[in-house]
Amino acid sequence: MIELVINNARNNLTWVYNYRLPDSIDSYSREVQEMVLILDFISNNYTAGDEITLHDIRESIEFNMLNLEKIFARDVITLTEEDFKSVLDKIFGFAKVGQLKFPMIQ
Repeated sequence: MIELVINNARNNLTWVYNYRLPDSIDSYSREVQEMVLILDFISNNYTAGDEITLHDIRESIEFNMLNLEKIFARDVITLTEEDFKSVLDKIFGFAKVGQLKFPMIQ
């Protein structure tokens, strides 16, 4: 799922801008922490239409778990913006609160 998020983030910068990343990443696995660092780097250093290069990311962030060359080389499975947000919510453990529906009393 992390690879899917990174590849879709590269092609849809506005989705990254519009998603609020967690304030603290200490409680997440190292892979998730590295993904957050990438998304944060992208949102702070690129604008829509820019080409995100592996070189720029590698110069700014040290990776121990994620193989960016492999991730960048993969074919991208395209998500919708809603799916992108949903996958991130699942990764971060954010629970969606469902809306309760009450029957009309007549």
